[in-house]
Amino acid sequence: MTHVPVSISKVIQSKTYTGFILSSPEKELIIYTEPHVGKHIQLHLSGQTANKPRTYDLVNSILSTLHVEILQVVICDVQDSIYTAKIFLKQQNEKEEHYIEITARPSDCISLAIENGAPIYCHQSVLDVAGIEKQHPPLQ
Repeated sequence: MTHVPVSISKVIQSKTYTGFILSSPEKELIIYTEPHVGKHIQLHLSGQTANKPRTYDLVNSILSTLHVEILQVVICDVQDSIYTAKIFLKQQNEKEEHYIEITARPSDCISLAIENGAPIYCHQSVLDVAGIEKQHPPLQ
């Protein structure tokens, strides 16, 4: 399955939801989540820190303590406008390394990827079904 790199190009915040637009070279798609997740993503993207620890801080602390690295996040499926993602992890100790794949909400995976500098991808099939062609400005 082809994985296409995506990045957050815009965050839309309201009182009842947050939408973030993921952009690939050719298409965009929007994923909706709760406002607190959107605020967390916006804080991190703007280089600010929260005034109190958050759940993602706890998860990052656990990952760090267990020597787990986030390798990548992949938006892998969409059914009835509900997206599914997988986060790919590597745990290394002195003797061996383990690779772990966990299915989770895209918003959680993307938030952890952003905080840890891990790449975000989307299956081409998801972009084909849910993506919208980018509107390129006319050539002059």
